[in-house]
Amino acid sequence: MIDFITQRLQLFGPAVNNPTPGDLGLPPVRADPAFAQNVFGIIFGIAGALAVLIIIIASLNLAKAGGNPEEISKAKKTIVYALVGLAIAVLAEAIVYLVIGKL
Repeated sequence: MIDFITQRLQLFGPAVNNPTPGDLGLPPVRADPAFAQNVFGIIFGIAGALAVLIIIIASLNLAKAGGNPEEISKAKKTIVYALVGLAIAVLAEAIVYLVIGKL
């Protein structure tokens, strides 16, 4: 049965057995765990730095709110959301290290 299907499929085009990236015109890909760890470390580092920057800006907004309840509430919410984002970035990095096997 399989030979019958294979013969019929060959009518549509030549069979390619185990093509290499060079055969397909694709560039070689470097996919070792250390490279992935470095890339994810950079991404999570940027996310953490952005969260800290947002916390600083929201703290300054809180300081200059001048007793306005709406501004104080908005600044507090921004700080909480930035802290949640920072926690997610730290946990995501820990999960990546756990999966890669470096933890």
